[in-house]
Amino acid sequence: MGGGGSIFASLLFLHYNVTQNWPNDGLIAISISISILLFFMGYFFTMPKKEDILDRIRGTITFPGSFWGKNITMPFVKVIFHFSTGGENMVGAYMLQIVRPTNHTFRIYSHGDDCYESISLIVWYMDKNRPLPPGTAFDAYRDADFERRKAEGFPPPLYPSQVPTPEATKAQQKERDNYWRDLDYITNIKY
Repeated sequence: MGGGGSIFASLLFLHYNVTQNWPNDGLIAISISISILLFFMGYFFTMPKKEDILDRIRGTITFPGSFWGKNITMPFVKVIFHFSTGGENMVGAYMLQIVRPTNHTFRIYSHGDDCYESISLIVWYMDKNRPLPPGTAFDAYRDADFERRKAEGFPPPLYPSQVPTPEATKAQQKERDNYWRDLDYITNIKY
């Protein structure tokens, strides 16, 4: 976007003959726009691989650093989320953002239409003690995830939530409910 904007600005300055009307100002404006273009061209060819990784099992989240900065990986519980406020007309408002710990800049992190939908999906997915969220992207992994949680004894959720998270099938839900019912009967512990 920066490179495209600088090319547009250079062409605009050349089209209106700014160099003839304002010789010094025109040369400075074109020099600045060409410098910005060269910066973004250099960045395009040298930028490191940018990754967004939500590691459910390890409980970590990876997101890109600024410009040539390395990707940042940190425990999910230490990630600080904010939402954007948008402009005066609220364009771009309520988009989920992550605060980079290195320089406190923001990274847009959208997985839905607004920040509430995005953070709900991320928290649900990152809680390895809950079933995978709905959606076809997770269908191939649902049975293996259910068996893993079953082997671990269906541990209680890591993060509090008011969103019900049922199992993918009624048979799996019944098996989980029976496990908790039997555990409550044996230990007399309420969860």
